[in-house]
Amino acid sequence: MKLHILHELKINLKKTFTGCGVDTALQEILDDGTVKEFPKNLGSCSGATRVDTDFQRFFYSLFGNDFADSYVKKHRLDYLELQYEFEVKKKRFTLESDLGASIELPQSLIKAYTSKYKQSIQFLIDDSDYVGKILSRDEYLILDKTVMKDIFGPAVKSTVGYLTNLSRDPEMKQCDAIILVGGFVESPVVTGAVKFYFPNSNMITVEEAELCVLRGGVLIGHSNSPETLTHNKFPYGIGMAVPYNNKVHPRSKRFLSNDAYYCTDVFKPLIYGNRQYTYCAFSPSATLRLNRPQQKQVVIPVYVAKNNGVHFTTDDGCSLVGKMAIVLEDRKEGKAKVDIQMTLLGDSLVVMATEEGSLDRTDAAFPLVWK
Repeated sequence: MKLHILHELKINLKKTFTGCGVDTALQEILDDGTVKEFPKNLGSCSGATRVDTDFQRFFYSLFGNDFADSYVKKHRLDYLELQYEFEVKKKRFTLESDLGASIELPQSLIKAYTSKYKQSIQFLIDDSDYVGKILSRDEYLILDKTVMKDIFGPAVKSTVGYLTNLSRDPEMKQCDAIILVGGFVESPVVTGAVKFYFPNSNMITVEEAELCVLRGGVLIGHSNSPETLTHNKFPYGIGMAVPYNNKVHPRSKRFLSNDAYYCTDVFKPLIYGNRQYTYCAFSPSATLRLNRPQQKQVVIPVYVAKNNGVHFTTDDGCSLVGKMAIVLEDRKEGKAKVDIQMTLLGDSLVVMATEEGSLDRTDAAFPLVWK
């Protein structure tokens, strides 16, 4: 599900619930009609698949882990039919309704349970924590409203919490319209929660909202100018060792290797802060030179800094984002060069490493950092 929040200063916020996750971008519509994008990513597992996961958790809780696991493995297609049945019913469930949902159970599930335990499913319900909340009638399982609310609860709570944190950003103070698109918008629970917790915003839903994300990708793919610009706030780079220079490097970071002095913990930025970049365009490369003949792997630390003035990874304001491991090919001469590049892709920083003379490359993705 995507969310666009608009306000009078021509800033457009785009939030994506792609089933299981959330990414956010702040877009400024310039006077000439072009769009400049500012990353605003928090990340949240609050999409429709989280509701599906909680329905699965409910299924296992009701029937017990051993039976449920055995049934799912033996009747995988029937279990998928059960999940599809819930998928249809969850889009019709509303918090205002007096009823929950009526789920049609696969015949294989009813037969497997009654054959194994020699009792009806209603007997199981009466002996569980769901007594009074679930009713088994013929081939249907009738869920009370409270059970459905418990299944929806974590996803809705995460969604509302995400939007609440987002609304506290100073750049979002003037937003006055929310446009919901994406498959999860079909759920009245989601739209109802957004209306309730953001009463001062004008919420808009569009026809065929579930197709908006797909159509946007197709339009960009067919565009003559598909480049999307983004304004990046923080510099990203790697930590590396460089030849020692006593004029700029502190003596405390000097070390000796192969009869030459090097400086350790140098922050090498590949993407700089407060600059405009094009999504998917890779940065110029930084080259790592390795001299150990038996070295089979090199681990590259990826860092983010608060500003462009950071020189060492140990400086205040420089934080480790993550590490990527590169498997090296056998080298007869005992030397290797690895080129490192970076690009901004959606809400991620993608790092690519290529060993000289090799057709293989190693990729890793890290979430963008923002405050």
